[in-house]
Amino acid sequence: MPTRETIADTAYGECTAGNACFNQYSVTVPAAAAWTVATVKFAELAVNPTWGWGIGGAPPAPGFNKASVTELQWWINKSTPFDLWLDDLRIVP
Repeated sequence: MPTRETIADTAYGECTAGNACFNQYSVTVPAAAAWTVATVKFAELAVNPTWGWGIGGAPPAPGFNKASVTELQWWINKSTPFDLWLDDLRIVP
C-alpha cells in the first residue's frame, strides 16, 4: 500500500531513499477457491524486511501513515491464468 512517504520524489511522492522507495507496505492474503472474507488491519501492514529500508545504508522505513495512502495494489505471483474477483471492498479504521 503505497504512501507519499514510500513513493519516490521523482514520481509523485516524498521518498529520497533510492530503491527503498519501492518497498511498500503490504500483507499476504492467501487465495481461496470460494468467496472468502479477508480482513486486513492497518497495523498488519509491513514493509519487506529483506530489502530496501534499513538495508545497505538506507534509512529505516517511515511509519505507516494511513492519511497519505495513494492507492491500493494487488500483486499476484501466479504463472497460470486465473480470475480475481473483489466485491464490497471497504476501508475501515
